[in-house]
This record gives sequence, C-alpha cells and structure tokens, in this order.
Amino acid sequence: QFNRHGGSELAIQANNLLPFVYTDWVCYLQADEFIGEWEKPFIRRELSNMSKDISQVELYRTYFWGDLYTRASSEELYLGRLFRAGTHIVGGDGMYLIRNEGEVIRWTDKLIYHYSRMGNQQDVNKRLRNLDKFFHPDHIVNSFEPFDYNQIDSKCLIRYTGPHPQGISEFYSL
Repeated sequence: QFNRHGGSELAIQANNLLPFVYTDWVCYLQADEFIGEWEKPFIRRELSNMSKDISQVELYRTYFWGDLYTRASSEELYLGRLFRAGTHIVGGDGMYLIRNEGEVIRWTDKLIYHYSRMGNQQDVNKRLRNLDKFFHPDHIVNSFEPFDYNQIDSKCLIRYTGPHPQGISEFYSL
C-alpha cells in the first residue's frame, strides 16, 4: 500500500536507502533523469576536492518536450541532485532535498536531462497517469484530462542541438 498523500512515498523509499550509502556523495536521480557520461569525470573530480562546508550541488534540469530536439523552458529549474552523505534527506514529493547542514552551490553549466514528456503522446499520457497514482487517489487520477503536447505556450519551446546521455537517442528513435 503506497502512501499517496502528496507523493511522499517517493521520498520515503529514497530515504530508506540513504543509511546504506557508503560513499562521500550521493547522486539522487529519478527514473526519467540522466546526467551525461561526459560530465562524470568533472563531477567526480570536483566532488572529491569540494570544501567540507559544501553539502549540496544544484544542477540545471533541462526538460525535453516531445522529441530530442525540443526543450520546454517553462518546466526547467535548478535541482539539488548531488549531496554529501548524511547531510540531507529527500523531501515531500521526492523532488527536492531537505538540508540538515552545509552550504549549497550551483553549477550553471551542468545539466540533468529530463525525459518524462518524450515520445508518443498516448504513451506519455499512460506514464503520467501511472505517476499520478503516487500523488492522488484513483478517483482524482481518473478525472484528469489526457496529456496533450499542445498545452504549453509555444514561446517556451526551445530548439536543442546538443548531445544526449548514452542510450537515450537510440531508445527514443525506436
């Protein structure tokens, strides 16, 4: 039985794993979020040399909309996804961190690639309704309008020509 109140089950499950972390830093990504493999050497080097006063690094989450070449700027934001073990817990709906100690820094040029609104519109709709079940009772989920790619202001859509993490291009080109 999931605790559907506000999606807190996602945070509960993530926090249940934190006592088993045996590294200095935790990378907390959700199933539809990725970090490019080309970023990993930089991230490892910087975290290993990070001041002990720093306990969290925020990265910019870029949000793909429909295909690999379109970003939805209205959905993008900075998220804490790297944190020093023992200094944070995952909060509320599983989207954010609650800091117990330390300072936060922001890497403005390092991205989290977010792909929940990618692919066939009907498949995205099924995926979202499944996710909604973590946040709302069935009668509420069943009342939601189907997902529609046209529900965003087209001024928020930005052309993207950069790379994607390994496997993403192949997966979405099927």
